[in-house]
Amino acid sequence: MLAAAPINAQVIISVTTDTGIERARKVFGARHTVVRYPFDFSWSVRRFLGAVKPDVVLLMELEIWPNF
Repeated sequence: MLAAAPINAQVIISVTTDTGIERARKVFGARHTVVRYPFDFSWSVRRFLGAVKPDVVLLMELEIWPNF
């Protein structure tokens, strides 16, 4: 799916664990930005989303973040 992203699309992958960030950087390399997802506090999530300003959000985990 990420391979089908338009060339001018900026893809940001957020992860919550050390293993996740290591794996995402290995898999996606320099093609996409990999960042740590903020703690699940409403102010933290709001700040993160305000900085990133996503057009689309795709959730790939089974966990649900109530403040997202």
